[in-house]
Order: sequence, then C-alpha cells, then structure tokens
Amino acid sequence: MKASPEAQLRLLELSEIDAELARIEHRRGGLPEHAELARLEARDGELRDSIAALTARISDLHREQAKSEADVEQVRARIDRDRSRLDGGMVNSPRELENLQSEVQSLRRRQSDLEEIVLDVMERRESTQATLDHAATERNELETGLASVTAARNASLAELDEQSAKATDRRGEVPEGKKPFFDIPVFNDYKGHLSVIYARRYIESGQRFVEARRLSDLDIEALDYFDSLANDPGLRLDMEFRPGDIQLLHNHTILHDRTAYVDWDEPERKRHLLRLWLSPHDARPLPDIYAERYGSITPGDRGGIICKGTRLHVPLTPS
Repeated sequence: MKASPEAQLRLLELSEIDAELARIEHRRGGLPEHAELARLEARDGELRDSIAALTARISDLHREQAKSEADVEQVRARIDRDRSRLDGGMVNSPRELENLQSEVQSLRRRQSDLEEIVLDVMERRESTQATLDHAATERNELETGLASVTAARNASLAELDEQSAKATDRRGEVPEGKKPFFDIPVFNDYKGHLSVIYARRYIESGQRFVEARRLSDLDIEALDYFDSLANDPGLRLDMEFRPGDIQLLHNHTILHDRTAYVDWDEPERKRHLLRLWLSPHDARPLPDIYAERYGSITPGDRGGIICKGTRLHVPLTPS
C-alpha cells in the first residue's frame, strides 16, 4: 500500500536527519586535530622516556665523576706524601731514594690519566645535560602545542555536538500539541516498577530552549557518572547486527543505543533497520509524565511516537 504524501514527507525528513547525523559523525572522526594530537602525544611519550633515561644517565655520570675525582685526590695525596719525604731528607738509602722518585713519576702519570678520565666524564655529563635541557625545552613547547590543539579539537567537537543536538531534538518526533522537548525524570518509581528514560543528547539539546530547566553542576556530574556506568565494559553488552538479526529490548528497563556507521553505496547492501514498538495489554503502568514522550500511556495503546501525518507501515526496501 502506498504511503500518504504526509507520511512520505515524514520519512524523508527522518532520512535527512539520519544522513545529517552520519555526516556529523564522519566529520567528528575526521577532525585534523585528532591526527595532530596523536602525533604530539606520541612525541610527548618519546620525550618523556628520553628525559627519564637522560636523567638516569646524568646521575650515573655524576657518580662516575665523583669516583674519578676521589681517585685523583688519592693519588695526589700519595704524591704529596712522597714529595714530603724526598724534600725533607727522610730517605738515606740511594736505592730507596731511587724507588721513591720512580714511584712519584709513576703516580704523576697515573694522576694525569685519572684527570683525563675526569675531563672525559665531565664532557659526557655536559653533553648529556645539554641533550636533557633540549628535550625538556621541547617537551615544554610541546605541552603548549598540546593545549592549543586540544582546545581547537574541543571547540570543533562542541560545534559538532551542537549541530548534532539541533538535528536530534526529538528527531522531529514531536507529538501534536507537545513542546519540542520533554521534561521527564531519568528514574521513575511508579506502582512498584522502576522505569528509566535516558538519552543525554536530548537532555543537552533541550538546553537550547529558554523555557527548559537549566542543568546545574550537580546535574552534569550525575549525568557524567551515569554515562560512565552505561559505558563500563563490565556492565554493557556490545552487539554487531547481521542480516536477519532481531534484537528485543525493554524500553523502560534497558538503556540502548546505536553506534555510528558508514553505509554501502550499492542498494542491495544498504543498511535496512526496522524499528517496531510492541505495547502488550499487560505492560507495566507508566506515570502520567511519560505522555510527554509517548503521547499515550495506556497499556496496549502505546504504539510509539505518533505525529501528525504518521501512517503505520513497514518499508521492505531501504530508502
């Protein structure tokens, strides 16, 4: 049966909304700031590791220099002691005098060798310190770059979030006589049943309307915490739809969402996902406030979101 012009227009509007959301998600993933941040963060990791290694190397060279200088001082002390004996006429035996003079010469050569070692260690330490200073300077400059690119990325994401929010305000699903936003508590304990309704993008997009209740800092903190629980791998279940799959969800007890996707160009491979609302006659009772979202809260008569011009139908081919 052919759909009415109003229904066809409605389907076209929803298709445009989905297409716009897909374009926004594509832009979100393709922001150049993502690649630049990845490059900067990779370089920051390299510099962090390099600075740690250079700091340890300088510490080792400091100990090596201190030991070499101590060896020089020890040899110098022996030379001074031997020179004191020679100059003080404390050696009477010609053979002992010859041995002592030979020892002084040997110690002076040893002192010269040790002083060369000290100079070499000092040069290596200075070179390592210069490399460390350069790495630290680069990392400081990198932090500025990271902050700048992060701010640019966040600004771009915020703009895309705003565009997404505008595109998803109730997805154009505004029942006749209702406001373009709905004010329903996330948790609703009613007649022995806890029902949950949550879509953060709806909550945040509703803030564009001056008559909507403003979110407080505590509200935002609660939303952040709720999101962290919903996204916890230990609490959530990820599914990949295959052709022919059917997923059954209880709309009032299970949080559910769909991730972004890129569709195929070939008509025979295009994504074709049908959404069906089932409202059994023995369904749980819902508080009156849910009528803001569903239009009706009568069990057995909660057939989704009915807007003006809506016609129930089942499209068998992707649009």
